[in-house]
Amino acid sequence: MSARAAAGARWITIGPVARDWHATEPANIEHRGWVDNPADHVAAADLVIASTGNTTCQQILAAARPWLAIPEWRYFDEQHRKAEALAAAGVACVCPHLPSSAQAWTTALAETRSQHRPAIQRAMIADAPAQTAADWLETLSARLWPIDLTHSLPQSTGASS
Repeated sequence: MSARAAAGARWITIGPVARDWHATEPANIEHRGWVDNPADHVAAADLVIASTGNTTCQQILAAARPWLAIPEWRYFDEQHRKAEALAAAGVACVCPHLPSSAQAWTTALAETRSQHRPAIQRAMIADAPAQTAADWLETLSARLWPIDLTHSLPQSTGASS
């Protein structure tokens, strides 16, 4: 429905797509399936429509692209909670489910473009996330187990020749 609502746009999908068995797809949509370089596809997009999985969020925020976030169903609603947080932070326009009409798609796409704040999106990405996580883990372990292990190691009692 989205490709029909914006017939002048080129639509490219990556990853698995659930297709309507009864619908003929318009000529302006291309399904590429799994790709080796999803971040490149995201960075090249004029607008991204995607779920709110962790890697997806990181790639879209890093690329600072206009983002219509449509959370996927999960048992504990974590994608919906994340979508709410992304909307509150002003980094994604959120639809809780796929728009059901061409007019709803047109409205959602227009809102996504008008609410785009690339500087805020980029600010959500840490410069060195792996180091930040490692530092946090080190601090946590030091707080939970405040033992100086260098002083508690057994001394060697072996004889030398």
